[in-house]
Amino acid sequence: MPPILTSCTRHCPNGCALLVERDAEGRTITSIKGRADHPYTAGIVCAKTARFMERIASPERILAPQIRDKSTGRVREASWDEALSLVCERLDALRATPGDILHVFGNASGGLLYRASVHLFDRLGTARMSGTMCLGAGKEALAGVFGAMHDPDYSDLVKAKSVVNWGRNLDAQSPHIGRLVNEARRNGARALTVSPGDGNYAPYSDAQIVVRPGMDRFLAAAAARILLDSGRLPAAALARAKNAEAFLGLLRGQDVDALCDAAGVTPDDAAALAKAYADGPTATLLGRGLQRYAFGGENAAFVAALVAVSGNVGVAGGNVHYAAGERGLLDGSFGRPHTAAPRTFSYADLGGDLARAREEGEPVRMIWVEGTNIVTQGQDSRAIQDELARAFTVAVEPFPTDTTRCADVVLPPALMLECEDVAAPSMASFVHWSAPVVPPRGETRGNFEIAATVAARLSPPVPFPDAEKVIAQALCAERVQTTPGELRAAVHLAAPSPGVPYEGGVYAHPDGLCRLPETLHAEPAAPVHSPLRLLSTIRKRYLLSQIPMAEQQDDLTVFLAPERLQAEGFAPGETAELHGPRGMLRVRLEAKPGLSPDCVYVPRGGWLSCGQGVNALLVGREADMGGQAAYYDHWCRLARPADDERR
Repeated sequence: MPPILTSCTRHCPNGCALLVERDAEGRTITSIKGRADHPYTAGIVCAKTARFMERIASPERILAPQIRDKSTGRVREASWDEALSLVCERLDALRATPGDILHVFGNASGGLLYRASVHLFDRLGTARMSGTMCLGAGKEALAGVFGAMHDPDYSDLVKAKSVVNWGRNLDAQSPHIGRLVNEARRNGARALTVSPGDGNYAPYSDAQIVVRPGMDRFLAAAAARILLDSGRLPAAALARAKNAEAFLGLLRGQDVDALCDAAGVTPDDAAALAKAYADGPTATLLGRGLQRYAFGGENAAFVAALVAVSGNVGVAGGNVHYAAGERGLLDGSFGRPHTAAPRTFSYADLGGDLARAREEGEPVRMIWVEGTNIVTQGQDSRAIQDELARAFTVAVEPFPTDTTRCADVVLPPALMLECEDVAAPSMASFVHWSAPVVPPRGETRGNFEIAATVAARLSPPVPFPDAEKVIAQALCAERVQTTPGELRAAVHLAAPSPGVPYEGGVYAHPDGLCRLPETLHAEPAAPVHSPLRLLSTIRKRYLLSQIPMAEQQDDLTVFLAPERLQAEGFAPGETAELHGPRGMLRVRLEAKPGLSPDCVYVPRGGWLSCGQGVNALLVGREADMGGQAAYYDHWCRLARPADDERR
């Protein structure tokens, strides 16, 4: 059969243009490739998406609704009619007290129709989540400095003379950015990476600086102080800051050697970073990791300030690339809440928030979870598990997970390439149609159909638009005005470039001036008996917690710097106990050269039920901005296993 052009809508800002091939019957996908003639995708897809047909065809997939008897733990398949009757009966019983219903929604897809349950629960007026698991501190920090969140197109990277990659793992994620960075290098740019040494950064770097985890603000301040002392802060850039004198006063009160010591780098490292920003235009790739600490927002703010005062904002080939969002290419009003929630619960401490509400006599009685394996992905996993088990929980989930094990009802959704959607990826100016390629497996239904059916079955029903009207409205956005028919025919439509953000140094604050940080907080000392930061970062092969159970049967492998592993008294390949604030995991130790000696690096996403749930070690901790879950602001220690005679 001829290949089908479609688009990736997974939890990723790349939004790849895909070329999908099927078997002769048209029911099984045989290959997924990047569309070579798409300017951004350029024939490249990540390892996760290239194997997505394995996820569609997985024997572990849930293909019919399930109902769990929590008194016995017994799970049985049910018809959609029975499962939805049970769900709607519970919803109707709580319509008068919508704050007793909590909608827990994760962005498992970037598609618009996928967000249908947001529309449903907004109309019901239920409780919702606040804060973020992913990007919140960085977004608030950059908006505080610049006045808004405006990223350039990533194609602008090729115009840079220098690229500073502040922790974006281009090997495990975003191969398209890696391609553009290397194109810039071929054009003569020099790429410098700043990271804790957790990823494979060498293929995209001319030099690397290994920073102490969570101490990026001190390195950024050191580089800014070096530029100040050497007269390399452009007067024109400083003139575009409302509080330039306060920021410069803060820098003058800092000692470069002390800042470098706090960051775990050498003065030569800071000087190399300063040179990279002086040799502009300099593009900055801002990773997610540096903002997942108690002072994560401050980390991001100091990086943004360094970019601004060095004259690298508002120029082609410069600026900060972080998380542009949807860029206004679609009217996304359908998938956004429009009413105030009666109460909210934080992503950073969902288990704790639910427990406190229950103890205060105001329990959440029903929880709808969709698009996130929240037990695995949330901090303090066991607390979340306990609270979901207490409430009547509905999980819209395609696979058995730690979250479905807490659910009374599981509603299985169709997956990408099984149903239609539209999306506007944030890394390039395109609108994409995601075409259905194969029929949904079993009795699975699209997320939109699930929400619309629930809305219709409630008493009274909740008004719900049909999918075609939602798509048509979305395509009336100012920057891309088209029709569903035109988009389906084209599959991928280019939009006008947003241009250079903050061009000429005109920021998005009302007065056109940026705001620089005026406080640099010291970092509290590590606990004496838990000296290692716990970093749980992305995997190359799997997205978040979408890891087959078969690959989680052994002890979780974690990594330390070789010198740290030796100092802790262990050898590569040994088994240890990893102790965190909330408990312990049995792990296998390996050495990773180039990793910061101040941390344990743990590939994220392992399940609690498989003994690999690293978030079960964490407390519900929040960063300084954006309600961001402070995943990396936890300390841990290693110990010999209880059955080890050397303990």
